[in-house]
Amino acid sequence: MRTLNDVIVDTLSKNPFDHTLNTVITGGRILGVSVQHVYVNMPRDRFNVAMTLEGKTYLRMNHLDLDIYLETSIDGHNYILHCFRESS
Repeated sequence: MRTLNDVIVDTLSKNPFDHTLNTVITGGRILGVSVQHVYVNMPRDRFNVAMTLEGKTYLRMNHLDLDIYLETSIDGHNYILHCFRESS
């Protein structure tokens, strides 16, 4: 498995630039990912996760807590989004 991008995102930021990343995938297409903390009056943390392909919505989901593991296939290639809390 080859890592395309290994970054720290600020899921608490209101600025999309801080919780979004883009990377070029096979075929020169651009895959974008956003992971943003959602404030709700419920126990546990919630996160909105969105993927775009060439700027168009590819996938959206809401996830409880971090460790987020999402696997998808685009043009016959598998891509994994794995988000976890930064260790202190």
